Amino acid sequence: FEPYKDSRVDTVAPKLVFIALNLAAMGLGVWK
Repeated sequence: FEPYKDSRVDTVAPKLVFIALNLAAMGLGVWK
């Protein structure tokens, strides 16, 4: 198994997006 920068970016980006969506959902929940 050889780590590639592209593969790392592909695995990290979705996590950041997922976290951002969760924070946005929580923000809307608190705002309402």
